[in-house]
Amino acid sequence: MDNSRTNFFYILVIRWATLIDTVFLLTIGLDNESLFILITVILYCLLLTLFWRSVSNLIGRHPSLVLADITLSGLLIALTRGSWASPYFLYGLTSILVASFFLDLKTALATTVYYNVLFIGGIVLNKDTLVRIIVDKNIDLLFTS
Repeated sequence: MDNSRTNFFYILVIRWATLIDTVFLLTIGLDNESLFILITVILYCLLLTLFWRSVSNLIGRHPSLVLADITLSGLLIALTRGSWASPYFLYGLTSILVASFFLDLKTALATTVYYNVLFIGGIVLNKDTLVRIIVDKNIDLLFTS
């Protein structure tokens, strides 16, 4: 088994670990995000896991598929609070790992920039944290917290 296929398998293990985190938060009530979103992500991850060899080979032949995964991760974060407060924040970062193992350095850097654009878009869409402070013109919050 070549390194990129092995790495893809380990990235899937990391993804499952991040989903365990999300399920735990949902179970104890600290997170009340949509159960539909969680089930959809679990099914997506399950499909990737069941067919990981085929998916790994497919990504090797068509590296642009990594963009689809990064887009899904960015949308997932935007739909669920849009920042590091999203229960899927760590899950989304695994998309960048996939890019770093399957793509050349320049393309991996470009996909990271793309992920950052999606991430910032999610923050702006949800008006979270710093953006909320700037929009509300409530600069005092930066110094009082």
